[in-house]
Amino acid sequence: MIQEYIKDDKRYFRVREFARSKKDPSIRREKSKSGIESHLEAKRISKTLLREVQHEILVDEQKGWTWERAIHEWELAVREGNVFANQVTKQTLSDYLTVIRTYTSHWMHISVNAIDKAEAWSLMEKVEQEVSISRRKRLRTAIDAIFKWGILAGKFRGVSALPTEGYKTTHKEEEKMPEILTLSEIRTLLDFAKRMGHLWYPVWAVALLTGMRSGELYALEWSKVDFENKMLTVDRNWTNYQGFGPTKGRYWRAVPINDQLMTCSRN
Repeated sequence: MIQEYIKDDKRYFRVREFARSKKDPSIRREKSKSGIESHLEAKRISKTLLREVQHEILVDEQKGWTWERAIHEWELAVREGNVFANQVTKQTLSDYLTVIRTYTSHWMHISVNAIDKAEAWSLMEKVEQEVSISRRKRLRTAIDAIFKWGILAGKFRGVSALPTEGYKTTHKEEEKMPEILTLSEIRTLLDFAKRMGHLWYPVWAVALLTGMRSGELYALEWSKVDFENKMLTVDRNWTNYQGFGPTKGRYWRAVPINDQLMTCSRN
């Protein structure tokens, strides 16, 4: 496209050429040039720019998808229940997308088939020094999930193996015991909260004396509380991502109400 414009009382021409791939609409290229003094020169430059953008599109088509597009297409496949994509919960999908976009941001504009073992192993070695074991595992699982889907679904041209395959960590961490309140600390907390008339005393009492998760406590209904038989029925959970749903283990269970908890309920 050639446009005429005036600058400092002098006529100039501006050329802009745009092209989009017919095979992959996400591949687009644009080139422009301004300050051209004659229409004839503008026409010559227009043809040159058009050839350049068409050549770049052809090169990109041969390269295949970028990592950024691969992530996007994989996410859609998971949400749509594609047979080649491992199905995960919304929360797990969100966690995967977070670690991928955080730690592979430098991959976004390179083609998938350029992400080889050297590239992937270098990334894994780098994150070993920066993040926890669980986060590293989540990152590798997410990368593998995308590549497995792309290979099985025939989306990644020229890719037949996982780039993380064969990698073994060299950075070991001692697993830390979770910090759990002792029986004495539990009694101190509940006694103090009760004396203070703390608003959260009943919640802490139920949590500590039943072992229920926070999402299970939030989803608990009075209809599930059987004072006569001293029993709670736990069959629902609540999360920020899914709202109300089944428990984490996807099965219901009966939780006894002990005498101490019965005493709390009467106060």
